[in-house]
Amino acid sequence: MKIVRYHLKTISSTNTWAKENQHVCDPMGITLITADAQISGRGRGSRVWVSPPLCNIYASFCFFVPSERWRECGCLTQIAALSMSKIIAELGLDPEIKWPNDVLIAGKKIAGILMELVPGDSTYFVVLGIGLNVNMSSEELALINRPATSLAVESGHPFDLANLLEQLTETFTNDYNLFLQEGFAPFAGVYQQHIQGLFGKTITYQQGIVYGNGIVESMTPEGYLIVRVRDGSLKVLNSGELL
Repeated sequence: MKIVRYHLKTISSTNTWAKENQHVCDPMGITLITADAQISGRGRGSRVWVSPPLCNIYASFCFFVPSERWRECGCLTQIAALSMSKIIAELGLDPEIKWPNDVLIAGKKIAGILMELVPGDSTYFVVLGIGLNVNMSSEELALINRPATSLAVESGHPFDLANLLEQLTETFTNDYNLFLQEGFAPFAGVYQQHIQGLFGKTITYQQGIVYGNGIVESMTPEGYLIVRVRDGSLKVLNSGELL
């Protein structure tokens, strides 16, 4: 699959730039937007994503999903989390996935994903933003208001950002091609292995301004959680956050 790249020094966020410049994105392949630094990096729920210059990967993979895969677009964040987990594991580290798509090491967040969709006539324009903490120091990580870590802190040495980005791009591109051919089915088994520790546990979740709790029963074929809530009924969580 063809990959078109745009690299910028400092921008508000790669996702924002991608949405504002949708017209330059390749309609048939993947357009990769990267930056040395972001001044308004965003995570889920409009949280700030701390983005110091020249030490992490700030990237957005942009592509047009055909109509036959529209209903499965939500699974792309789980697929991206699996892609990042693969390259982190290849570095000798032990990544975890916190449902639906946060990547952690030893309970500390090392990578996050923010997907935004722009509907069109026959396609969805997908902007899949990825932030991976690579060479942040312990002092920089301490400024984040929740437990966080980086590849350098976990491994004890710095990494070449360009090489890591190449690995991530190749891995995600292969996974996205497989998604276009077969949907989420080829990923469901390994994704379930990452989150199966939730099964049978009581969770508290947030979806927008709505909070709830219940017991996780299982996972749908799309990677959504099936939760038995207080009144005994089953609720499918297709998005949100576990608290």
